[in-house]
Amino acid sequence: MAESILKYLSSIFSSKTVSAIGRVPRTFVLTIVLALLLFAIAESVSRSIVRKVGRRWEYWDKIAAVKFEDYRALVSSNAGPDIVIIGDSTAARDLDPRSMATGHFSGKEIYNLAWPANFPLAFRITTLPLLREPYQAPRIVLASFTPGSFTDNPRVDEFEQEILKSTYCQHVLGHYSFADKFFLPRLRNAMPFLQNKPDEEFNELRKNKGFMPSEAVVEEYRTTDSGTRASQIVASRFDVLIELADLSRQRKFELYILIPPVSPTFAAPTADIYQQYLALLKTAQQKYGFTILDKRHSDFLTDEYFTDGIHLTRAGAEIFSSTLPREFQSAMQVNR
Repeated sequence: MAESILKYLSSIFSSKTVSAIGRVPRTFVLTIVLALLLFAIAESVSRSIVRKVGRRWEYWDKIAAVKFEDYRALVSSNAGPDIVIIGDSTAARDLDPRSMATGHFSGKEIYNLAWPANFPLAFRITTLPLLREPYQAPRIVLASFTPGSFTDNPRVDEFEQEILKSTYCQHVLGHYSFADKFFLPRLRNAMPFLQNKPDEEFNELRKNKGFMPSEAVVEEYRTTDSGTRASQIVASRFDVLIELADLSRQRKFELYILIPPVSPTFAAPTADIYQQYLALLKTAQQKYGFTILDKRHSDFLTDEYFTDGIHLTRAGAEIFSSTLPREFQSAMQVNR
């Protein structure tokens, strides 16, 4: 890049070019030359720095970059987990790999690849490619989505677009701009991954194996994305689950689709959309053979274990996750 700019400069400021344009103040010419030279140097340095962080600079969030790129590294080297958790915030916030690694799952490597607002259309771009060739396939995939994310809810679309508009998703879709030719604008997003001192957020995420507990903090979209405005599930969104189910047959991993729990007081407002979701899942199950874990009503999860009716507190997530190995074991016995 620097060489091409210097070659360009030599042609622009040759004696022939300067003579053709007439008298130009010497200080002006020198200023332009210096500015372009500094840009060339800065661009060259930026390229050498940004390349060290791989694709991490492209993501919509630095924690997302660590979560997804750590997983990519694992499955690229055939060191992937036995079980991977995928989906939106009902998976990211509610499913704790360390609490799941008991009983039937004792000794199993479990990784939470889910992300808040990673609703179906975003999930198709961020997550499905990591389950395809050439990456190593897990043995078990556990998926959890808010049923309301399969509707044409404007709030769902709003938060989903924050992910889809990211440089990462645009590149996956094959959309590149003129700005992508330059590395200098990428430097800011790359900086968090170049620190000499390890980032505590990164360390915490890795210690939790991707689990992102709510800590009783209610995110704004949670009370409006999950069924209170939902009407009908639309095929264009539910088809993403069909793609996942088809992929499970191609790559021979066991697929479990979890219907996430809701609090007792939130059960009635979400009943219709949950029933629609369950009915569609049962129809698809007949063709694709995945397992449905309907945990919408979990009696041991009282209101105190929820932040907003559809997301669990950290304590709730740990308790709920610890019960799942038994659920899997029961489901496996039924499927034999």
